[in-house]
Amino acid sequence: TGKSILALERARELASQGKRVLYLCYNRLLAAHVRKTEGEQSASALLDVQHAHGFYTKIIEEAGLLPDLLTMD
Repeated sequence: TGKSILALERARELASQGKRVLYLCYNRLLAAHVRKTEGEQSASALLDVQHAHGFYTKIIEEAGLLPDLLTMD
């Protein structure tokens, strides 16, 4: 339905205005594709593209809680 494309266009617009933007999507392959595509864009330094689970893992790891998460049943 075009939601991802609309979100990406808005993210690009905000990044081109000098704002830091997190483009967070559920699909790992989509995130990889967008990162590759955005690597060629001038405002890409301001646009952080992540897939949800990778982003959550990064936040948990930065908080020092990853070992606790990995030992949960």
